[in-house]
Amino acid sequence: MVKFSPPPGKLIKIVATALSDEHIFSLQGGRSTKSGQRAQGSGGYGLNPKAAHSAMISSETEALGDLCGRADEIKSMEIVDIAPAG
Repeated sequence: MVKFSPPPGKLIKIVATALSDEHIFSLQGGRSTKSGQRAQGSGGYGLNPKAAHSAMISSETEALGDLCGRADEIKSMEIVDIAPAG
């Protein structure tokens, strides 16, 4: 279970490598685009297969992850400005 709370006007950018398949269930919030628009909402499901992946989160988000082995290797996690739309 994870909870992310980015500051207003910012988003959390995560780059990681999944060392095993992982199933992600979005309980609140969800992934967004670089411009802060919602890309996946509450109640969504995602599969991060064993490979490199990234996520951007622009609103308070809670998710439940079910790992099929080892946890992710986090390459970077940073707070960045939301990009202008367009």
